[in-house]
Amino acid sequence: MGRPKATLSFSRLLSFTARQDPQQARRFRLGASLVTIRYMVNLIGKRDQEADQLNRQLQQAGKMASVVELSAGVAHEINNPLAIILTERQILLDSAGQTPSLDGEFKAQLHESLCQTDTQVHRCKRLTQNLLRFSRRTKSVAEQKIIQKVVESPSAAFSLFGKGKGRKK
Repeated sequence: MGRPKATLSFSRLLSFTARQDPQQARRFRLGASLVTIRYMVNLIGKRDQEADQLNRQLQQAGKMASVVELSAGVAHEINNPLAIILTERQILLDSAGQTPSLDGEFKAQLHESLCQTDTQVHRCKRLTQNLLRFSRRTKSVAEQKIIQKVVESPSAAFSLFGKGKGRKK
């Protein structure tokens, strides 16, 4: 024969205590209720903290999306005048080269000045290209995830791309 089990369920312990001392049973129930309430309050507090953190992350992601859109817009708006400046610079260089009556020293200074303009315009173009690259980077992350899904499940490729000419749904 084995030893009798010494474990009591919560309800059996409560009924045993109630028979022995009803006052003690009420205190026991009250204590158990307080422990349960404290646990629930802590659990709700943790969930609220997690929700607040997720909301902050969502707000930060929204701000980043705005920055990305702004950088793309700024880059495009700067690129248009830069193209015009480069065109006008080339026109001036061509005109200076075809005008024999200009002083040689003036031509040299003009050429040097226009070369400096060219250098600075290309510098600005590199900056705008970096802004555009930055704005496209977030899109490529989404594309990479789509590619990963297609690689993981080739049948997904047919559902994504197989709705072309001559194919049935």
